[in-house]
Amino acid sequence: MDRFVSFAKQFSINETDKLVIERAKLILLDSITAMALGNKYEKIIKLTKSIDNENAGQVPLVGTNKLIEKRDAAFINGIAMVSNELDEGNPKAKGHPAAHFLPALLSLSMTEGISGAKLLKAFIVNYEISARLGETLQLDDEIHPHGNWGVFGNGFGVGTLLDWIEDEHYIQAAMLSSSFSFPTLWKSVLEGHEVRNVIIGLNNYNTMLLPHLINARYTASISTGKGIYGGILARQVTDYSFDFEEEFYLLHTYFKFYPYCRFCHAPIDATLELIKNICFEDIKSIHIDTYSLAAKLNSQEVANSFAGMFSIPYALAQELYKFYEAKLDVSVDKEQIISELMKKIIVTENEQYTKNLLKGRITAVKIELSDGTFKEKIVDRAKGDADEAGLYDKVLTKNQEMLNRIFGETKAEKLIENLLHLDELENVSQLSALLVASK
Repeated sequence: MDRFVSFAKQFSINETDKLVIERAKLILLDSITAMALGNKYEKIIKLTKSIDNENAGQVPLVGTNKLIEKRDAAFINGIAMVSNELDEGNPKAKGHPAAHFLPALLSLSMTEGISGAKLLKAFIVNYEISARLGETLQLDDEIHPHGNWGVFGNGFGVGTLLDWIEDEHYIQAAMLSSSFSFPTLWKSVLEGHEVRNVIIGLNNYNTMLLPHLINARYTASISTGKGIYGGILARQVTDYSFDFEEEFYLLHTYFKFYPYCRFCHAPIDATLELIKNICFEDIKSIHIDTYSLAAKLNSQEVANSFAGMFSIPYALAQELYKFYEAKLDVSVDKEQIISELMKKIIVTENEQYTKNLLKGRITAVKIELSDGTFKEKIVDRAKGDADEAGLYDKVLTKNQEMLNRIFGETKAEKLIENLLHLDELENVSQLSALLVASK
């Protein structure tokens, strides 16, 4: 714990590689875009109306015309950030670190007079501490990585943001935040229940309470992290890496270009490459061999579109439909085409790919054609991986296109410019007007 506090207090963005700062800003931009898109979701609109009747707060519900109470904003922006499966992820952490704390840090920054540089510093501290915990844990097979290990660093992020002096305040905030971990179930996700998204919102709401709880002297056992993460949620724990400032885990962040679980992306990439010169009616079947974590996303029937985000057959069928849409029979219902396509897509585990998971996420796609021939491709990466050539410009273009639709080109351009120069903002509240869309 002392080493975490030392990192939080001593870390300086002025003494950090520019690549790290650039990547942190890109994650912030990508995450805010995910919030803006998520807040257009029908369920979130209904939730907002139910929670916020006054519209008298200080914090934007990103991408809407509403300013609401800061804790409610952290809660709803948190749900929104993960609702469309477009939030960043980290393969070393085996999950999505930023979603667990960024909406809360944003709300706190806007209401506490925090500079952009201080927000950026707190974001990096929070990300690095939490992501390393995610790396150490092999969660039980039933546990989804939303809502648990991602909150571990939140006490250190909040402490950094608010310039806490007492080491014990950082440590107790971390123990309190860890006490609020959720045993989120894969089963709910695969069945199409969106409680997982709500849990991310609650993570951010609870993070907003940490300064008040610390001020009132609430505490938790120093063994909380060990007991909850190692004793309850995980089936295996490895050593924690304290190589702060030698390696930055946020440099391993991937960015999503498809609105589905990351395990679906490699099969989509490979298939879209293979079908360039194939007619839709010539596809007899698609066989996908992949590692165990991805192989469980094999459902050929889904309860709803949210469950479909965690089904390789559904995700691939959706993308195939988009590819062939102009050439398909318009008299046939889209849902019928998707359903029939899903039945042609078979996902199985390749045990060798599972054994080699630490070396790379390998996926093999084999398309069987109606004439009995096959098209095959093996990939060990997906579009948006951290080391992809030209990634920065690709992510920038993606966000520009999405934000243009919500804010209009002029405001979107100004928002992006401000986020990419966040460390120059005297007060994060200067972003407020840019994060609010017109009616």
